Amino acid sequence: MQELTLLPLPAGCASACPDFQSAYDEMECLASKGAEEYLKETLGLFCSHKSAFTCAATQSACGSFLGNSQDLAESLDCFCGCPNSGKMYADFVTALLLAVQQTQGQTIDEAAFYTAACPMTGPLKCIESSSLCTSYLQTSQGASMTGFENYEAECTSRGYALDYTQNYTYTPPQCGNEVSAASGLVGLNLLFLTFSLVLLSIHE
Repeated sequence: MQELTLLPLPAGCASACPDFQSAYDEMECLASKGAEEYLKETLGLFCSHKSAFTCAATQSACGSFLGNSQDLAESLDCFCGCPNSGKMYADFVTALLLAVQQTQGQTIDEAAFYTAACPMTGPLKCIESSSLCTSYLQTSQGASMTGFENYEAECTSRGYALDYTQNYTYTPPQCGNEVSAASGLVGLNLLFLTFSLVLLSIHE
């Protein structure tokens, strides 16, 4: 996966949501680690700066940076309310990359795939049962998050855990003078748009 930089933060966005500047700085630092690392830690970062992103999602000045942010605040209420959603998101990226390789006809490490994918069942059950997620699950993006427990039997028969044994903790990245290359803001929409691909791969 290529490296990336963030789109410039609009001056009006930082003024409208003062806390968003520190969130942006952290995003920029994380982006310098490369696209895969950035994607894995996206949800942890978003939840760590939830109030800043919630503010930015309501400000037109931030629209050019956040893109389609209509459901952002609502989805963060949902995801950030379930303890291991950040770990689930990181493992989703791992499982997704393996699933893509599989659909391309490559031989993948199935143990690595199931080790990443099966424990996602726990956070997804939390999402399905949480009152914070009720309205979000009714959106087209949220609808793709349901039904994962249908794959419990497959995971169990293969001997893989259905939840995490330790709670996820987001650790802010450490940066010096790293400068990232390429362009584009990526994040939660990857999860929204491609979650079904992982489900399909487990089913197969």
